[in-house]
Amino acid sequence: MDPQLYWNLGRSYANLDNYDDAIKYYDAASEQISSLEFLKDAAIFYRNAGDRQKAKMFVDEYLVSQPNDSEMLELQDELLY
Repeated sequence: MDPQLYWNLGRSYANLDNYDDAIKYYDAASEQISSLEFLKDAAIFYRNAGDRQKAKMFVDEYLVSQPNDSEMLELQDELLY
């Protein structure tokens, strides 16, 4: 299946607050997508879903390429505590 479809399904389920299904699709998408847009979206999604460890992983990966993104730097700080 197309990884973009996984990501779209994950976002759709997240918008419906169905985090169990959304997590499955974000996990599947993360195996094949590494764009900055996806990394940022995934970091925010996993934080909202309560998975701080995965959120931190995506934030850290994103910040390698975008070290001055203030929104993601704030999220990184939030996830440290």
